[in-house]
Amino acid sequence: MMAFGLRDLAIICVTGSIYFLYHYRRRNRHPLPPRLRGWPIVGNAFQLPLTFVHLFYQDLGRKLGSKIICAEALGQTIIVINDAQIAIDLLEKRSTIYSSRPPIRMLVEVIGAKWFFGLLPYGEEWRSQRRIFQQHFSTKFTPREQETATRFIQKGLLANLYQDPQKFNDHVEECIGGLSLSMTYGLPVRRFNDPLMHESTEAVAIAMGASSPGKYLVNVIPALKYVPKWFPGAGFKRWAPVAHSKLLAVMNSPFDQTLKCMNDGTAPESFVSASLAYYKGREDFEVNKERIKQAASQIFLAAADSTTASVMTFILTMLKYPEVQRKAQREVDSVVGFERLPDYSDRENLPYLTAVLKEVIRWNPISPMGVPHLTNQDDVHEGYHIPKEAIVMANAYAILQDEASF
Repeated sequence: MMAFGLRDLAIICVTGSIYFLYHYRRRNRHPLPPRLRGWPIVGNAFQLPLTFVHLFYQDLGRKLGSKIICAEALGQTIIVINDAQIAIDLLEKRSTIYSSRPPIRMLVEVIGAKWFFGLLPYGEEWRSQRRIFQQHFSTKFTPREQETATRFIQKGLLANLYQDPQKFNDHVEECIGGLSLSMTYGLPVRRFNDPLMHESTEAVAIAMGASSPGKYLVNVIPALKYVPKWFPGAGFKRWAPVAHSKLLAVMNSPFDQTLKCMNDGTAPESFVSASLAYYKGREDFEVNKERIKQAASQIFLAAADSTTASVMTFILTMLKYPEVQRKAQREVDSVVGFERLPDYSDRENLPYLTAVLKEVIRWNPISPMGVPHLTNQDDVHEGYHIPKEAIVMANAYAILQDEASF
């Protein structure tokens, strides 16, 4: 009787597997992109690195002989694009399929920071916050932001560099952070040791660290989010409420200060003041007020981190290639002279410096793997199947280091 039962069970398992494979192949007639061979169940989970991911996928693409490749970790399909045209074809031309975002477990689900619109899934809330952002930062308002940037650089950054050039890293962070606070909230910023700047810098470090797959294992193994706080090794769960309170404070504090200035009639134009004025008197004002506050916190965090990194990369490049620095300096001197400082109106007359700045970003992109996308339906590209809920990443580093183009 026991033998008969085991035989029946074996038959059911085999026939079930055949049925599943048959219907799976009928439904997905196209193969996945070339992929790294993995293990049963875990897939490539233990083969994928936590650091220098862009270099790993660039090298893997070369080994597999494909500009679009695939990996799988614990049931999650990961599609990596190492080619500019494929990235345009999928992420731009089919944006309705690829505009959603995968959940960042540590930041969103463990810490609970669910208000960054760049991390929201594609939907009405994402579109609303994006619309609010674009209304203020459209290209027609670029001169306004350039004027603010020029003022901060000439009166803040250059003065600080002159007084204490050894602390150039701190000066760049303070300048970019202060500029971001001014454009976003219209708040006055101290040249040195601004308290709001320090709080915001700490928040940037928290958000960036929580978003990195290499710092917290829960970003790689989502099931860890269910581990209780008292469990050994669950320090990330005990730290999460502290991180949440700091991120929440940085979102609320400058916003509330701007509201107070608006009520006092002393608020200069900024993203927050202009956006609140735009929606004032409308029935949906309270809803959009919250969206403006949430969008503002991301504008500052994103601008401060990425722009500072770009400037520091430029400084590094000039130190590595002094002959390029000398040539760029000669061009600036020939256009600007020695009686004034350069401004944005000089840009069209500085083709070499413009090319250097573009090359700096190409040579060492700030976000080498870009922002991860999530498919909301099945898709096919050049005969390859891209499944629903696959994480899709454009490897900016591999794209910008492609020998065929550069």
